Amino acid sequence: MEDERLVVFVGGGSLGTNSLTKFLPALMLVKRPVAIIFNTGTDKLLFNMVEEYRILFNKLRKDNMVKIINLGWISNMAEVLSACDIVFGKAGPNFLFDVVAVGKPLVAITHLGGQEDGNIDLIRKKKLGWVREKRGEAVEMLLKFVENPQKYKKVYQKTVQKEAERNSRWGEIMWKELMTELRLS
Repeated sequence: MEDERLVVFVGGGSLGTNSLTKFLPALMLVKRPVAIIFNTGTDKLLFNMVEEYRILFNKLRKDNMVKIINLGWISNMAEVLSACDIVFGKAGPNFLFDVVAVGKPLVAITHLGGQEDGNIDLIRKKKLGWVREKRGEAVEMLLKFVENPQKYKKVYQKTVQKEAERNSRWGEIMWKELMTELRLS
């Protein structure tokens, strides 16, 4: 960003993209400078919907307070996530790992029941972010975060950084565990 505005990422995973649309109307309520990056993956219908909304939004709200950046498939996910202050998205394993690897808090807005329940538990147990899947919770979280980002950054900064560092040592940890296992056999 050319200015110091907050950057919020919304997206992640083709199976979770239908939850992105709940954020669109709420952007009219934002009162502070923010950039919202939408990641629609390979879903062309959703990409077009966000793009139509972005055009309409810019016609209705000319104050440049909210910048909507509509991305489809992202090949440089780590680079994009690194530029963000907070991430909203589906609690899929790959997406969760990407978010933690760049040291950002995740607001889980959806997950695949039965298949990704453990990811929701992990987010809560390791304090990697928040779970806001019920109607209106994610939008409320977005609006509160934009109003007072420092409050939310402080809460999870240490735990997310700790997990990111642990993940960066994953190969070393696995090697030690494997060597220990071989010695016991």
